[in-house]
Amino acid sequence: MSGPWYECSGPNAEDVRHDIQNSFEAREKLFNCRILSKYIDRIVPITRNDFGSWRGYASFRMKEKLIKRIELLYDEEIARNKINKFIMNSPWVQDMLYRPPTDTKPAGRMYAAVETHYNQIVSENTPKQSLFEV
Repeated sequence: MSGPWYECSGPNAEDVRHDIQNSFEAREKLFNCRILSKYIDRIVPITRNDFGSWRGYASFRMKEKLIKRIELLYDEEIARNKINKFIMNSPWVQDMLYRPPTDTKPAGRMYAAVETHYNQIVSENTPKQSLFEV
């Protein structure tokens, strides 16, 4: 092959992952490293090798496109986690799910399942025969 090295060889997955990781670390915004590395692994797996030459990688802004995809997935997961935390900690949701039955209101949707589970655990952990009865 003749030509400059940057047209004959290209980045492998490890180079691209390192490049993307450095790009996120250079920003002022703090990222959750566990979630970020999960999406870097998903978008740029070790087995991926379709990045072209170094010149093509830089010219066609492959890094920026990959970063944009990773940011989108990252932002979706962060938003999903915030919504789930808000909903599950909401007193209204807790009341609708786990409210015991009263004269005016029926039981919550999960009350019967929780009651059954609790009674099952209690029956498994109660001693079958007391030492004083023997």
